[in-house]
Amino acid sequence: MASGIPEMAIEIGTLLAYAALSGVLTYAGVLSEQSAVETFAGGPTPLAVWFLVLGAAAIYGGVVLVGRELFVVRLLALLN
Repeated sequence: MASGIPEMAIEIGTLLAYAALSGVLTYAGVLSEQSAVETFAGGPTPLAVWFLVLGAAAIYGGVVLVGRELFVVRLLALLN
């Protein structure tokens, strides 16, 4: 029974790392989107478009790729 504890700790650590990575990517994406809006208001348009694309990619990576494809799948596998 004690041999299962390290594996469980590794799985929980992995889940926490995926949750943190998803949060950081999503937060960075939101900040980039805010910068895009501010730059559209009073700066060079190509830079604003770059911030917009970068923010969308970061949000997609945080929510879909890490959040849904990695975190949720591992969490459901751990719970079952």
